[in-house]
Amino acid sequence: MFLEAKENVKFLTTLERHFKTICTGPLPRVLETIGPMMNALRMVWIISGYYSDDTNMGNLFERIAFQIAVKVTEESDFKTIFKVKAEEAAAKISTGKLVLDAWSGIYLQVREQIESSGRDPRWEFDRKKLFERTNYMSTVCVDLLHIVEVVNDFLYFLGPELKAVTGDVQGIDEVIHKVQAMVDPIENLPFDAFDKAHAPMWSAVILSFDKDKERVEQLTKAFIDSSFKKLRSAEGALELLQSFKTVKSEGAINKQMMEKFNDILTQFIKEIDYMREIFRSNMDSPPTTRNQPPVAGSINWARSLFGRVRKTMHSFKTRASDMLQHAAAVECQSCGVF
Repeated sequence: MFLEAKENVKFLTTLERHFKTICTGPLPRVLETIGPMMNALRMVWIISGYYSDDTNMGNLFERIAFQIAVKVTEESDFKTIFKVKAEEAAAKISTGKLVLDAWSGIYLQVREQIESSGRDPRWEFDRKKLFERTNYMSTVCVDLLHIVEVVNDFLYFLGPELKAVTGDVQGIDEVIHKVQAMVDPIENLPFDAFDKAHAPMWSAVILSFDKDKERVEQLTKAFIDSSFKKLRSAEGALELLQSFKTVKSEGAINKQMMEKFNDILTQFIKEIDYMREIFRSNMDSPPTTRNQPPVAGSINWARSLFGRVRKTMHSFKTRASDMLQHAAAVECQSCGVF
């Protein structure tokens, strides 16, 4: 017994740094250590008298799987993961999923190498015990990423740019409140979502979240329709439209924004008509600054009116050239707007 224990300590010492990383290291380090750890486990399996036994080595693998699951659970704490920046939360969840997938993926690679060599005993451990929990946790991570991305897309869309263009701060804040409320049930789950025994309850939570997402999406789309009908600045709205061309979303909101090009053109035409009306009303006696010659003042006044729309015209031609093939834009071009 003494010699066996002494030998076990010797072999486990070679694995100690990997075990410490899994217990106390950050997830990226855990991901990096799984490959070297699996190769070290293969060497222990070949050389050790005690750990060459299926039961003993299987027990060691089960403990490693348990600790990996614990580590990912700690790093993806539901009570805190939605309180950090979306980029940080997504990085944590993504890395956690990579760790879980690497645990089973690298194991199978090493197992295949052992079989291909034909020299060493095969790994015939209970895969259900080793991977059932971690594989299920990986699917939960996919759900978590979906939640983080949906909430972030909504909050990004409903940001200060939209408030500045539409001026409807209260309306936007109300929608933001509904978006934030979508994650409240997830932050306060009465069960462990990473436990497969609670899979039906977790599925119900995700179904409820998706229904909330659809309701908020419909509310947001209705808000877009009403807000863009009340645009105060065609140039500002065009800038907003361009910024959201790169927003990653489920597609419905982004598509809704793209369809607002008609409303932006309508607003721009109103601005041109307004400038034209000012010009016609004052062309016989243009307002000039004090002590300015009449002719020079008239020219300066006319240029100032044109300058108000020239910048927006330039924005349409440079930033939205791909949209100028739109039917409404073609009609504007035929009328001499562009």
